[in-house]
Amino acid sequence: SMGFGGMSPAPPPNTDDGINITLEGLDTSLKSPKWQLRKASYLFLHSRLSKINSSGDHPMNRLKGEVVYEKFDQTIPNALKDKNAVALDAALTLSILYADSCQGACSDGATNQIMKSLLKGTAFSSSRSGTLSSTEELVLKLIEVAPEGSSSIPDIFDLIQEHGLKSRKPKVVLFSAKLILKCVHEFGTGV
Repeated sequence: SMGFGGMSPAPPPNTDDGINITLEGLDTSLKSPKWQLRKASYLFLHSRLSKINSSGDHPMNRLKGEVVYEKFDQTIPNALKDKNAVALDAALTLSILYADSCQGACSDGATNQIMKSLLKGTAFSSSRSGTLSSTEELVLKLIEVAPEGSSSIPDIFDLIQEHGLKSRKPKVVLFSAKLILKCVHEFGTGV
């Protein structure tokens, strides 16, 4: 469900610098039909997370997502489904920092949701090399932060196999195969 039904009066056209994202307005701007607003929202969250990271003494992956934004943990998998290429790149950059900082990224459920968004969205089939390298970086990061003995890692590979290697899109199959090789190369055959 896109949820963009209903005719609301169109706001005046926004230039990028005219966009003002606030914490209070995030619920709305994250769901905006305008990709510029969604992208600006992801960048806003990224800079907010960076500031919180640099101000406090948080050990890796111990930050609670709601410190950044009340619905942060749910925002990530949604952002990764963004169909606009430029907004998706901002969502990926945000998600990498999220996976590095927030404990929400370490739960099996979150890993699953993030992977499904990547595989079912356009991340794996992108023709942009920057998008593909960010996607790869995010998947490697999820493996790196998975707690010892968690089901996250087998889940990641199952999902890549199910939705990636068996995809009808040759680009997705190729990227999935390269990604699996990269994971084995980085983390050994134990993954």
